[in-house]
Amino acid sequence: MKKRLLFLSTLVAFTLVGCSQSNGNTSETSNVISTSNTVTTTADEKFEVSFVDYLGKKETKEFNVSDYTTVLSALEELCDVESADSQYGTSIYGINNSFSDGNWAIMIYENGAAAPTGIDGLHIDAGDKFEFRHECWNTTKSGYGTFDEYDVLVDKAIYNYVNNKFKTTLKETTTWSGSTYWEDMALYKLINAEGAYGKLYDQSLFNADLLNTDLKSSIASADISKITGTDLFKYYYAARLVKDDFTEFKNTYSSYIESFTQYADFGEYTIPFVTSTAKTLGLLDKLSDDVKNTTYRADSSQWGPDGLSWQLTGMASLGDIPSTDLAEIDFAKLENSYSKDVSLSSMILPYAASNKSVRTLKNDKSEDVIKYLFDNYFDEATMKFTTETSDSDYSSNQIYAALVAYKIQRDTNKACNLFE
Repeated sequence: MKKRLLFLSTLVAFTLVGCSQSNGNTSETSNVISTSNTVTTTADEKFEVSFVDYLGKKETKEFNVSDYTTVLSALEELCDVESADSQYGTSIYGINNSFSDGNWAIMIYENGAAAPTGIDGLHIDAGDKFEFRHECWNTTKSGYGTFDEYDVLVDKAIYNYVNNKFKTTLKETTTWSGSTYWEDMALYKLINAEGAYGKLYDQSLFNADLLNTDLKSSIASADISKITGTDLFKYYYAARLVKDDFTEFKNTYSSYIESFTQYADFGEYTIPFVTSTAKTLGLLDKLSDDVKNTTYRADSSQWGPDGLSWQLTGMASLGDIPSTDLAEIDFAKLENSYSKDVSLSSMILPYAASNKSVRTLKNDKSEDVIKYLFDNYFDEATMKFTTETSDSDYSSNQIYAALVAYKIQRDTNKACNLFE
């Protein structure tokens, strides 16, 4: 994993500082070979090193030029640095536990401008200011990629949520029955997402080891024969984070879905769990025809458009969703929703599951839903959506899980059914 992250960090960083030609996705590049810098200084001459994390928080320290022969040694005093040596020199792939993926990298700036070399080639002079920024390089603004400001916000929101709630929730959860299945689904997808060079996202951040010993013990000791109804889903989504043998569970689940009907166990809201899990376990033949009937639609007068979006996501497990079906989503019904940000985010699920660009999903005012969500329900200062500041804070895990589905679909250009 470190080798792949190392490659991506080196690749992206030096593409942007002008050391190679890039097609905006991958490139052939080489680092600048370390050079020996001999500097004659006086004791009071200073230089400055800063690190700016992905949320813009800046950490800065001033150093005596006479005390340091390399910028790396000063950076290592300022921050927790993850680096590696290669034939091309030193590559930095993490600072203060920064995440890594194909769109984010540690970028180097020297006196306000993109550094013309890698860290080994930086020459220290009195008054120099070196800045290391954790940035998304794949932006239309930079001219190097395709992301707009809302794609960057999606990544920031997800990573901030993972750092500040995912990890806490997983560490505090002691039983599989107490687990938050939305977070379990999203975590599983992030762990297993594959890119051109293997795992797509930083496994040090999205790692099954985040599950504590009590939770793992609860999963291992569960009596599957006694698990019934929707608790089967909770168990499955928690258990697959730490195990891959579901022979016993498959037998129990087979009996459950053989008797499942459209309206059983909360009807529309259970459809994506039932169909996706049946597909994953090779049990689609156990589903009744009425459950697999793609002409069936949620009763929008009773359940609203979010119920429809869940049911459509379940249908995506069985085949392509016609565009005419997606057009049935009625955003006008969300106007009086007490947690409109949650309901809007649920619309992302069938689009990502059917590999239709989420950014083409428009609300009733023909506004891009991702843009609309962030413009109207997200506070960038607190990095929270509206519902996270209310009594319905528990629903925030659904918002972020939906954003994860979009992120993976966007980054892989493949369908991402969160439930599968």
